[in-house]
Amino acid sequence: MPWILWFRVKMPFIQKFLNHTRKFFVITKTQSEERIISMDYGVERKDIVSILQKAKDSKTGKQYTTPELVSEAMLLLVAGE
Repeated sequence: MPWILWFRVKMPFIQKFLNHTRKFFVITKTQSEERIISMDYGVERKDIVSILQKAKDSKTGKQYTTPELVSEAMLLLVAGE
């Protein structure tokens, strides 16, 4: 983290930001995993997560893994979709 010192940002601010970021990712990961698992038990919804879970790679024919779905969900939340 020495590069951050170039910006002369106070360390308590950075630590607070990192703590909140970690909490956000833990909450998002937990919620996303619960949502994905509920879909595995037959809870049907029509939304982007359902579409992603059913999507297949055109080259390999493989579906998204749970970690990939969680990452996509986090990305969409951060992007504000």
